[in-house]
Amino acid sequence: MYRKLIPLLKTQTAKDTMVTTVATGGGALLAAVFFILAARLLGPENFGIFSLATALSFMLADIFDIALNSSLVRFVAAEIEKTDGEEEKYLKLILKVKLAIGLGFILLSSIFAAPLSMIAFGKAMPQILSLTGLGTGLQLLYTFSLAHLQARKEFVKAGIGMVLLPLLRMLGILGLLLFLSLGTVSALVVYFFVIPLATIPLLFMAPTAFLKTKGDLKIARKLFGYNLPLTVGFALAAVAGRIDNFILGNLAGTASVGYYAAAFRLFAPVQYLAGSLATVLAPRFSTFQEDRTAKTYVKKAIVALGALTIGMLAFLPFSRLIIQLFYGSAYAPSVPVLRILFLGYAAFFFQAPFTAILLYYFAKTKLFAIIALVQLAIVVTANLILVPRLGESGSALAFLITQFLCLGILASYTVYRLRRS
Repeated sequence: MYRKLIPLLKTQTAKDTMVTTVATGGGALLAAVFFILAARLLGPENFGIFSLATALSFMLADIFDIALNSSLVRFVAAEIEKTDGEEEKYLKLILKVKLAIGLGFILLSSIFAAPLSMIAFGKAMPQILSLTGLGTGLQLLYTFSLAHLQARKEFVKAGIGMVLLPLLRMLGILGLLLFLSLGTVSALVVYFFVIPLATIPLLFMAPTAFLKTKGDLKIARKLFGYNLPLTVGFALAAVAGRIDNFILGNLAGTASVGYYAAAFRLFAPVQYLAGSLATVLAPRFSTFQEDRTAKTYVKKAIVALGALTIGMLAFLPFSRLIIQLFYGSAYAPSVPVLRILFLGYAAFFFQAPFTAILLYYFAKTKLFAIIALVQLAIVVTANLILVPRLGESGSALAFLITQFLCLGILASYTVYRLRRS
């Protein structure tokens, strides 16, 4: 294992991953401080409402946003290699689409705030729903700026963006504490309204000449031919990844959501790192021409992920201490949730290279959509069965079952394709 790791550390991928890991770790630490303060000061009930609002925002953004970011990375990274300037058309068209979707979210959440909040939260909270829609629209622009830098392999600059947003959020909540005005609404205002402050500098860290390019509609058919099936897949995956919060809230109450979300938020570093690894892997898989190269790359990624996963699982025996340290005795029901999530996130983490090769080398977006549909069916069924019996621990078990089954499907398909060739 040691002899295999040494050559890996000298590769450009390892260097990019190291930069991304450091930035992700810093951003995740700042994000953790924000959520720990919010959880402690709001209490389980109000923190549950805050978590439902942010979960809804993430889910709505991910339905369209991740697919567009993946398409941006895939096409822009490939076109940059060709040096014919076509990447500028993709950038401009994707930015237009993101702006249209963002404005749509903001308008709909403002006009239909009351009925939509009844559907999302189980009771009328129009002010919170309006903030969620606005935050979702702003998030689309922030992730565009990150994806643009990642597609150009400007991982240091992208890393700055990963740290800047959670830093601003942490400073914002500290400001609320200073003026003794922390509440669910004010916490959401800080969480969403600092996004433009992080987005604007990032937009100008990458070339902006694409804003003047013409003929971007000419590549629309090629872009959407790849993007639309991917959007379906990511939409299903986004719903599958967030719907447990809403099932839990409706069946067990917002306090249970607070306990579940408190444990879940501690894995923000793993979530950020898995996403960052995917953006490091994506440009490379997009440019591979032979199965042999892709196979070697997947093996290297698995070895590296194995080392990181072992490091994460080393904290499992200290679950009770971690919850007590970060959240206090009020969040004691989060301890069993945290223990289960350690195992679930181990499986989640290992999915990164298999998802990357499926989307960016095999380009099987329709298959990804089918897998996401299966994932959604599993997570909904498992939550409906387990939550009435086990509450927040039932949602954690549903997550564990879903992640291991998805890992098995992705790994099996990758092995099948590479062996067949």
